Amino acid sequence: MKSLRDKVVLVTGASSGIGEATALRMAELGCHLVLAARNAENLERVRQQCEPFGVRALAVPTDVAEAEQCRRVVEQTVATLGRLDIVIGCAGLSMRAYFDGSDLAAMEKVMRVNFMGTLYMTHFALPHVKKTKGSLVAISSMAGKRATPAYALYGASKFAIHGFYEALHIGQT
Repeated sequence: MKSLRDKVVLVTGASSGIGEATALRMAELGCHLVLAARNAENLERVRQQCEPFGVRALAVPTDVAEAEQCRRVVEQTVATLGRLDIVIGCAGLSMRAYFDGSDLAAMEKVMRVNFMGTLYMTHFALPHVKKTKGSLVAISSMAGKRATPAYALYGASKFAIHGFYEALHIGQT
């Protein structure tokens, strides 16, 4: 495996859960980080936990469901750290509910964060990642490979991510 030391990594959903754990692991490996998530207070806490590893870490409050905020965090990454090598999309919302009777607004929010957030971030990051011959990583779920009735909409959002990234891989963006 290639060394990740000094790579510039943008992690979405970095304020908690898988995103937080990913950010801390990347810091341990010597990556410089841009941490993106909606919760500014938790984001700052994670940023402070990354600093002892001797890496640069920026906390940038970002709602991935908003295209303009995705553009802004990518541009800020490149302007501040000089490049973007890796994007790890961990931002996501779960929704345990059968489709019948589910709230349309809640379902739309899950799709906007999980799928559109991945799409927006990928769209703006791709030219920069291609320049560095870097990597795009989207965190999905087993629900994105096998349907589960109680997670119908959540699973659909993860199936969409899986299909999108598979198409990018086949096309070798």
